[in-house]
Amino acid sequence: MTIDLRLKYFMPGIRIPSEANVHLALGIQFLLAAFYTLTITSRPRTVATVRLWLGLAAASIFYHCTFHPYGAPTRGTDTAIATVGLYGIMRVIDVCLVDLFVGTNAPPRWVVNGKGLPLPTSFRERLAYALDYLTTLQGTSMFKNTTWDWMSPSLSRRLTPPGTSRGTFIRNSLVSLFKNYLVYDTLDAFNKHRVWDCSQLHPITNGGLSVPEQLLAAFSVCVTTSLSISISAIIVSIFSVACGAAVEAWPPIFDRPFSAVSLEDFWTRRWHSLFRRTFDRLSLGILGAVERITGPLPPRFRKLLRVATIFGLSALLHLLLMHRLPTSETHQHPAFFDRSILVFFMSQPLHQEKCFRIS
Repeated sequence: MTIDLRLKYFMPGIRIPSEANVHLALGIQFLLAAFYTLTITSRPRTVATVRLWLGLAAASIFYHCTFHPYGAPTRGTDTAIATVGLYGIMRVIDVCLVDLFVGTNAPPRWVVNGKGLPLPTSFRERLAYALDYLTTLQGTSMFKNTTWDWMSPSLSRRLTPPGTSRGTFIRNSLVSLFKNYLVYDTLDAFNKHRVWDCSQLHPITNGGLSVPEQLLAAFSVCVTTSLSISISAIIVSIFSVACGAAVEAWPPIFDRPFSAVSLEDFWTRRWHSLFRRTFDRLSLGILGAVERITGPLPPRFRKLLRVATIFGLSALLHLLLMHRLPTSETHQHPAFFDRSILVFFMSQPLHQEKCFRIS
């Protein structure tokens, strides 16, 4: 069996067309400016209005990036462009609208050596704040002994000890990269060992495979998806630490997901948390808007509704990503409301409801 060593399949971001890179960079500049305004506490109404206009400009550019046909070389690259664009839109909603719906004004803050810091006041500190908040995905910081006040406790337990040397971190990361790549490439070769009929909406379940073969193929696709994320993150962490970033800013993306003891454990601790902050914030904004109409909701029902909202947002993200992919005679996808995506994500809160009834 030939092992496929084509890098483009697990790091599609490196093949993004230059036109898309220009548009994404422009949207990021507007988003960075919006983050900068979070540190300005004088004239809150004026600042909020300026932030809203900056966010509107950023969201418009990110929307264009998400759905514009750039003629990317692979479907994976199309997905990468759409993912960045949609994530940018979610960050805009987070920073510009959520606090307005909730009725609070509490910008995130740095935590240095366990102590929360006030918002920065100088231009240099404000710019560093905006850049750090722009680039953080899990609540870590590019600065030493620094985190964000919203980082989850489960993640803090997985941080690399601050005393770890850069050489040790890079060496361990290279070993991890090599192991992950071997597993990824082996499974990728397995995924390609047969010709899939991609003209079908569900080539695994409708491709003439037995149930055990379907389970094995689905498991392989799931693992290669997680490994592609991990490999990309490891490469970025090696480059960043080599350039001077703090070693504790790069915890593993996944925490042994197949050792999860429950669905709640899987989604809240084990699976990647790249979108967790944005989904959490957007759900707060949606519930805040609902409670402005209905008044305060009962705590248990509010918690269940928030979980359902988060999974609904995740389902919407995946629907948009699939809808974004170009179609052809050999690659088709269903209508926007893909039943399989909706059933998968919207069935997850049912476990939460069961837990509420038991408790």
